[in-house]
Amino acid sequence: MQFHATDDNFTTANNLDHIRRTENLHLGNNLLLEFGYAPEQLGSDRDRFIYRGTWQDRLLYDGRRLIQHSLNLAGMWNLESGRSEDLVLQYELRSFHRQTKRRSFFARFNAIYTKNLNSNRQVLLGGETGARAFDNRFQTGDRRLLLSLEERMYTTLHLFNLVRVDWAIFLDVGRAWQPGVDDGLQDDYLANFGLGLQFASSKSNVGRIVHVDLAFPLTNKSNPLVDSSQISVNIKTGL
Repeated sequence: MQFHATDDNFTTANNLDHIRRTENLHLGNNLLLEFGYAPEQLGSDRDRFIYRGTWQDRLLYDGRRLIQHSLNLAGMWNLESGRSEDLVLQYELRSFHRQTKRRSFFARFNAIYTKNLNSNRQVLLGGETGARAFDNRFQTGDRRLLLSLEERMYTTLHLFNLVRVDWAIFLDVGRAWQPGVDDGLQDDYLANFGLGLQFASSKSNVGRIVHVDLAFPLTNKSNPLVDSSQISVNIKTGL
């Protein structure tokens, strides 16, 4: 069963999540709720009620500034044990401020809370999941906080008339943990700053962006698993 409600409030923007592309920007409420039932008679090991929901809205938009937030919930309810399973609750706040034609400031705050995750699922921090100066899976737990700040610079560089290049200065601060579990780190929070390059094809409609980031740790620098700097290369669907 599904319920979907959305406001008909759209506009267009540039250099928001993509490089030199016109983007459709939704400025209203958007609510999606999905419910299901997985009985043992159809192959489930337990009778379970399955649910998923997404809600997002715009807090501010004036042409130069955009603030949006969203809430996502997913999980299952075990009807036999009477408890939740694989519960994931995630909140995200995004702020975008166009300072000049070639410069903008971007901030993103993300918080995740989970409960009774299956053994194959974890909440991670480091590398691809945030805190770019640290290895993937550097911190694990059942909850996470992450703040990323970026000063983005839009250049006129267009390599071979095929690839556009932008760059950014960034700061990441975050933590993944489980209450009562000591991860052995000197500093609870991972923090780093760095410089990133973004490459996007001007001929493709896919919208993939190659990110090349050079990051330097600000915390846990004495840890033998933490290098003085780290270069990472990722392909993402946006900035």
